[in-house]
Amino acid sequence: MKRWFVVYTKPKKEWWAEDNINRMGFETFLPRYERMGMERPLFPRYLFVRFDPEGDPSWPSIRYARGVVRIVSFHENGRPTPVPQRVIEEIKGRQDERGLVRLGKLPSEPKEGDPVRIIDGPLRGLEGIFLEDLKDGERVIILLSLMGRQVKVTLEGELLDSR
Repeated sequence: MKRWFVVYTKPKKEWWAEDNINRMGFETFLPRYERMGMERPLFPRYLFVRFDPEGDPSWPSIRYARGVVRIVSFHENGRPTPVPQRVIEEIKGRQDERGLVRLGKLPSEPKEGDPVRIIDGPLRGLEGIFLEDLKDGERVIILLSLMGRQVKVTLEGELLDSR
């Protein structure tokens, strides 16, 4: 069964990696948003690739596509870690008619170190620590405890509630 996986790219090479992976016959998804008239990757250095690790013996070739550093894995054996389908659906559901992700505004003004709770989206209900407000004024970075480790997560500020 085909699932979505995350590919980590070389700096500022998301579009190049996406094009090379598409040429190999794989479906990709590179979420983008607009800032100051320019399209930018929603997750710098990351893109999503859809493949079946059990039924498609050619998927390891993705690692060698130009612009790719690695396929993200949290497994000791290096097996790629799938992204929940609801995460992809949530991102795609926020795209406008041009395919750009609409970003929201931060509802309150938490400060670094403040506890926050995610109130909407695929990570709803998780609690973390506010780290920083990104320069675009719409996205923030929080620290979550996921899969047994501390992970920095970038998301829309409107998805947070200060506790």
